[in-house]
Order: sequence, then structure tokens, then C-alpha cells
Amino acid sequence: MQNPMTLDDLDLPAASIPVSLRGRLEVEMTDNSYPQVGITHDGVFITEPYFDVGMADSAVPSDYGLTAEEADFIVETNQRLASRPQS
Repeated sequence: MQNPMTLDDLDLPAASIPVSLRGRLEVEMTDNSYPQVGITHDGVFITEPYFDVGMADSAVPSDYGLTAEEADFIVETNQRLASRPQS
């Protein structure tokens, strides 16, 4: 069994992670085996803070306790992770 992936495994530059997200960010693997970063809010893992899955509509990052900067970081990081070659 493989150990769960951590932020350290992603080799993200520490300076790029907003200070306010340090300690809040988590990593999960998608169904396609790509890592995604996000936060857990009310028991739900949020990786797309501009989209509300339950409402099939757009969302406001503050609904999840995120600023626009934090939400942008999560979205941009996940886009970069999805485009990385898999090893």
C-alpha cells in the first residue's frame, strides 16, 4: 500500500504557498491518479473554490473561508499538477 501524498511530495516552492494556507492545504489523488491540492470545508474537500458541485453553479471563495488569492492559488496549482507528466 502506498503512503498518502503530502504537499512536500509535490515539490511546490514554499514561497508560492500563501501564508494563510499553510497548515490548511491537503493533497488528494483524483480518479485519474493526479494529485490535487485543496482544503476541507464542512467535511468536503474543496479543489475548485469557484464552482459549487452541489448547486452546479459558480461559487464565491468566501463561501469556503477563502480569499480570492487563496482560491486562485488552489486553482492554478491544480491546473499545473494536472498538466505534469505522470511518472
